[in-house]
Amino acid sequence: MNDELRAQDWKVRTAAYRHLIDTFTAPGTADLARRLDMPADEVAASLERLAAGHQIVLAPGETRIWMLHPFSATRTDFPVDVEGGTYWANCAWDAFGIPAVLGGDSRTQTRCAESGVAIEFGVRDGALIGGRVQDERTLIHFAVPARHWYDNVAFT
Repeated sequence: MNDELRAQDWKVRTAAYRHLIDTFTAPGTADLARRLDMPADEVAASLERLAAGHQIVLAPGETRIWMLHPFSATRTDFPVDVEGGTYWANCAWDAFGIPAVLGGDSRTQTRCAESGVAIEFGVRDGALIGGRVQDERTLIHFAVPARHWYDNVAFT
């Protein structure tokens, strides 16, 4: 599918990431249109192509950015504290991806979805840290095999 993406689409994608990284919020179509000096309908078409190519995730039935992996455009159970502020990850896996993208340290405090046990993890000096885990048997579980993540990426 990536062959179907145009140079303009990559510019829209890059601008979306730059906006999110700079402002801690996902851009709207109008934000991207202004930033790129491009008509909003062309930006919307690019966003749809990017979503079809699994480069971004749009909110169901909209051209509003929902996920710019590893970043979430909405609050989730995975806040990723970094120097300067907090981003939101889509899942525990993505919470490790954010400091990889940014190249810095992070800390995420969350709870196990099943047991409610508090979990803290992150990255310090490029290494994974466990912080405080109330149960040493805690691990990250992926309920869906990676090859099926885009069958329903919101559930995954």
